[in-house]
Amino acid sequence: MKSKIQPLDEAKKQVTGVSKEVLARTATIRGGLSDAQVKIRTSKRFKLIVVGVTFFAALVDFMGTVIVAPMLPGLCVRAPGGPFSEQTLMANFSCSAASTAAGTCGAEKTAAYEALMQTPAMTEMVSPFAFYPLSMPMSSSVELPQAISQYMSAFGSLVIGNVVDKIGAKGPMIFCLSMGIVGYVTIFWAGKNNNYWIFAAGLWINSLFGVVTDIASTYMGQLFEDSPTERDTYVGAMGGVVILGASVGAVIVMPFASGNGANVFNAIWVAVGLTGFAVFLVMLVLVAPPIDLKKLSEAKAAPNTPRVARKLLIITVLASALDSGGDVGTQMARSSILMNLFPSMGNASTQNLLLLAVIGVAMVTFIFLALLRKAGLNLAAIATIGAFATLAVQVALAVTNWDQIPYIILWHAGKLFGMLSTFGSGLMIASVAPTDRLGFWNGLNAAGTNGFVGSAQLLFSRVYDAGNDGTPEGKRGMTMLLITSGISVAAFLTYAVLIPMWPKSVDDAAAKKKKDDHFESEWETYKAMPDVDYAHLPLQTIDKVTTKMLEKGEQPRMIKWGSYAEERDRLTTMATRSVKDFEYFKGEMNVLLTNRPKMLEMQQWQATMDKSKADRDAAKAAMGAWIADYFDDAGYQDWEKMCPLYKSMIMSAFPPIDPLDDAKPDYANMPIDDFENALMKFLDVLDQHLNVERTKLRAKFSLKFLVGILQRR
Repeated sequence: MKSKIQPLDEAKKQVTGVSKEVLARTATIRGGLSDAQVKIRTSKRFKLIVVGVTFFAALVDFMGTVIVAPMLPGLCVRAPGGPFSEQTLMANFSCSAASTAAGTCGAEKTAAYEALMQTPAMTEMVSPFAFYPLSMPMSSSVELPQAISQYMSAFGSLVIGNVVDKIGAKGPMIFCLSMGIVGYVTIFWAGKNNNYWIFAAGLWINSLFGVVTDIASTYMGQLFEDSPTERDTYVGAMGGVVILGASVGAVIVMPFASGNGANVFNAIWVAVGLTGFAVFLVMLVLVAPPIDLKKLSEAKAAPNTPRVARKLLIITVLASALDSGGDVGTQMARSSILMNLFPSMGNASTQNLLLLAVIGVAMVTFIFLALLRKAGLNLAAIATIGAFATLAVQVALAVTNWDQIPYIILWHAGKLFGMLSTFGSGLMIASVAPTDRLGFWNGLNAAGTNGFVGSAQLLFSRVYDAGNDGTPEGKRGMTMLLITSGISVAAFLTYAVLIPMWPKSVDDAAAKKKKDDHFESEWETYKAMPDVDYAHLPLQTIDKVTTKMLEKGEQPRMIKWGSYAEERDRLTTMATRSVKDFEYFKGEMNVLLTNRPKMLEMQQWQATMDKSKADRDAAKAAMGAWIADYFDDAGYQDWEKMCPLYKSMIMSAFPPIDPLDDAKPDYANMPIDDFENALMKFLDVLDQHLNVERTKLRAKFSLKFLVGILQRR
């Protein structure tokens, strides 16, 4: 059979204006689909294998992070201000008279400290590889490398996210996994040789290239771009993969971290081996998803991110950054603060057990998030709940001096709900960002979050050190936690702003089939319904019936102005019903304005509607008669004599959304940017009317409620 794949020159003509980088991503334009691309399009089994390898790569990458994550706090316990520092343990030590006279008191204290650290009681709790001496206070020693790691991760996410959009996921994933091995080896050498700064450098290498999860999320979005339900499922499942990776990492570390953690560095070789295997699998299996030439043409017609989607994404990125920055307070509550309050919990094995507990909480959170979505809450509402939980826990930890067990229970209870915003923000990005810009927005979200977290760690570690004066308030970081709770307030409010703005989620296949079956069974009823009854159906029902008619190739049913007299009895309930209609239409417009391909479909639908046979002269006459009869009946007299006044009132209710130039806009054929602008203006007018109707309903309810109370009194 002769191939239908277009040659390169002809393909380029079809997609003129599409970036060279995007063209380079597809084997289609280079002369045909590769075998792997054919398989990934036609074989569900092979597609699942590719998904499995991608998940495994993300799992291994995060697993390695978890293996090295618990090491640093336990290695810094001998730093100034730490539970096993020289200043802490020797605070009540008195020098001998001889050393005092000789001026060698300091040396005597140091020698005594060294001897103390060699006692069985200390060697059982403190790692022999704990960094000593360290000049920075303990919290700074722990938080500074982690803060710089966040900056590294932010930079890596931003750069690699753009690279993935341009050249695909495979190369960047292999490179990042390979550099992870370099980071692991660096950490191992530094830990064994008691070199704090080289150890930190290893962490920074891992953070800079530890963006495999972001790459994998973007790849899932590209792989399932034609199926929003599957896309949300697999992108959402990435959170589960991260949790599983963290669980595996924590389990691997357990036998190595037992006791004082003297063997903990040996666990790194497990990470090196599994990461190397992941590199091999990615090289062998991963394939660039085929790029459709028609979609590339649409990408040219609909460039960049739609304005409404961009607005939602920017607010989401900001909220996510604020939420993560505020959460630094709760992170420090589990690291520096916890070990200062309860020194026995500072060893590597205890820290690893706490990490396992967090992973268990994350698993429950992931299930809880799915239940909340099933209950009808949108992602913005779920993220708002998470931000509020983070805020509440910080305030509770700041104002009360908790015992060890209640402290740990409260912290984990807060995390159970607080992680809703962490998982929710990732799903929010995936559900709104265009597929060809998903890498950029994922990268920007990670960059903003990590950058803000890094700054917060640098700042609040200093705030905690300055306030840690040995008092209960100082040890539990009251000042620091109250400041970070202020940031969490900002995150909570920013997420809350998104709740009414967030587009409705796409119906899943089962729900869509149920609705289709309903309209199929009621089809004849809707077609035979009198005009006045049909016009007063909910707008959502009318919209579905119209869509069904178009799908069947039938002429859409026109809703006419009709006779005012016939409709008069129904008008008293129109205001109440119109609120639901406005809300439905506003939701549909939000979905439309966040998706350029849907806007293009809308223009095609508009072209079909424009072809419908409608008698505009008769419609004008009917509209004029209806408005005139309504004015008379509603008490608006002399409209035929006071035309300027009534014209002004009508124009105030319906301000222009297109220039008043005696030219009816051609929405079906105008440039997509102009069409988007017109839709935005119409949505603004619609929102004003919706707010007016809502205010009327609230006023009626309030008055009725007040009268009822007075009557009862």
